Amino acid sequence: MKRITPLAILLTVTFLSSTRVHAVSYLEDIKPILKKNCYGCHGEEKDKGDLRLHLASLIEESGMIEAGDPGSSTLLTRITLAVDDDEFMPKGADAPLPKEQIDLIREWIAAGADYGNAAEIEGTEVKETPWIELLPEASPEAMKQLKETGALVLRLANNTQAINVDFRFRDGDTTDDLLPVLGQATEQLVWLNLAGSKVTDGGLSALAALKNLTRLHLEKTAITDAGIQHLTGLERLEYLNLYGTQITDAGLEFIKNLKNLKKLYLWQAPVGYEAAMALQEAVPGLEVNLGEDHPGVVRARATKQVERSKSDLEDAIRRAEEAQKDKEAAEASLAEGEKTIQELDVAEGKAEPAAEEAPAEGEAAEEKPAEEEAAEEEKPAEEEEAEEEEAEEEEAEEEAAEEEEPAEEEAAEEEAAEEEAAEEEAAEEEAAEEEEAAEEEAAEEKAAEEEEPAEEEAAE
Repeated sequence: MKRITPLAILLTVTFLSSTRVHAVSYLEDIKPILKKNCYGCHGEEKDKGDLRLHLASLIEESGMIEAGDPGSSTLLTRITLAVDDDEFMPKGADAPLPKEQIDLIREWIAAGADYGNAAEIEGTEVKETPWIELLPEASPEAMKQLKETGALVLRLANNTQAINVDFRFRDGDTTDDLLPVLGQATEQLVWLNLAGSKVTDGGLSALAALKNLTRLHLEKTAITDAGIQHLTGLERLEYLNLYGTQITDAGLEFIKNLKNLKKLYLWQAPVGYEAAMALQEAVPGLEVNLGEDHPGVVRARATKQVERSKSDLEDAIRRAEEAQKDKEAAEASLAEGEKTIQELDVAEGKAEPAAEEAPAEGEAAEEKPAEEEAAEEEKPAEEEEAEEEEAEEEEAEEEAAEEEEPAEEEAAEEEAAEEEAAEEEAAEEEAAEEEEAAEEEAAEEKAAEEEEPAEEEAAE
């Protein structure tokens, strides 16, 4: 088996973002980096430049970290300088920290530099968990065998013998045959990380004896419901990551036995929303995380959104109704005040009484009730259309009448002209007849006059 050197450990302490499903942890991700690279100059035994970084409280006091602001954090600035810079950290190193480790530190600071329960584990409040403080030291042989597996083996803090065994950084696959050695530190092994390993359900039987295990990573493994049965006796287990495994609703029934479990990750595991929520209800204090894209989570989120929107809508309608009532009350108050001022002005001679409008055409001027006015204003659309059609017809008739009137007048004028012409013609004929009669009468008189002398001559 290939042995892993301290330098190899230093260069491989990272957890790729593609497989990490929870926020960067100070204790799991950041503290190991600081321990291997910084404690030699800034730890419990040495405080170069009056700087110690082995306790979370001392890191906070140092001012080297600006939570939420990586750009203003001196620690991040110093580890990203050029190697030949006088301010470069870690001093004496031939190269900067691996990019993955720098990215982890940057991500941790950007997320708020949360130290989690570091204060408890590092001793500030260790009395709240005395069993960690009182753990016996693992035998040198046990520690030797654990390290020979290629796993990263670290004590959680200087004041406890509790250890963290992490198989993510070893060369080669992590399989079931490496797990029995964990039994060499059944009391001291508190954290165990098997994420992305090749362990099977059967191999998890080696974990049943780890009575003080509080954190267990099994994400991205082929574990099924059968493997979960081996974990039911882990009474101290508080954190369990089953992201990307094959755990189903049936496996959640075994997890109900873990009464101290506080965090359970089930992202992309084939479990139902109802079963997960039932488990969360059954174990007091448990938080089950199914991931933001789980259909049940999406539905629950949408349901809350609908309920919240309905409530907001109801509140908006209520406020609108109240605003309308306030408006009407304000208008009534305004009218009443103006009326009172008008009456006072009239009484004091500052204004003339309001003139009363005379009734139209002798009829009493009565105001139409508001309802009638509203009814008149709100005539049905059909009546309005009928009235418009009737008005159009009347207008058309008037236009037609106006067009016909000149024609009738012209006809009357022509008829009068014809009658006048007829009268003139009759008068002319009558005059002609009279003239003819006069001519005949004159002719007769002339003939008579001519005959009279002849008769006289004849008589003579």
